[in-house]
Amino acid sequence: MASDETLQTIGRLIDGLYEGRDEIGRDEIYRRVKAQDVMPEVMTYFAHLPDGDYTLDQLVDEIGAEMDEADETGELGLIK
Repeated sequence: MASDETLQTIGRLIDGLYEGRDEIGRDEIYRRVKAQDVMPEVMTYFAHLPDGDYTLDQLVDEIGAEMDEADETGELGLIK
């Protein structure tokens, strides 16, 4: 399971992404998160997002699915 620090960092990053926006593309999400110089564990969840545009709810669901998969397999950021 992701640590509390990882969860808090991911939440903070996601909140910051959507200020005044409804959707953001995967490449922009990755670029903006990477610019924050976050822990590798946090970056892994964003690095393997499937291509596309994400609403806040869609991004939360996708990151949550990555976390669930990591809990089940013991591996982070598996490409789907």
